[in-house]
Amino acid sequence: MPAIQLILQRLPATLELAVAALLLAVFVGVPCGLFAGLYPEHPVSRVLMTSSIVGFSLPTFWVGLMLISGSG
Repeated sequence: MPAIQLILQRLPATLELAVAALLLAVFVGVPCGLFAGLYPEHPVSRVLMTSSIVGFSLPTFWVGLMLISGSG
């Protein structure tokens, strides 16, 4: 099977994931980041910043495995 055929076959799912990630980042991430930046001493802001640091610190492969195993 030609490679271009495989790519085009899987393109809709890839675009769907990319658009979902973009919308999530814009409509959830930006407001949370603005709140955390405007009110750095607020308890909710501290939780947002802590969860952000923890999220960036965890290995991507481990987070993926945990999400996969939790969805079954």
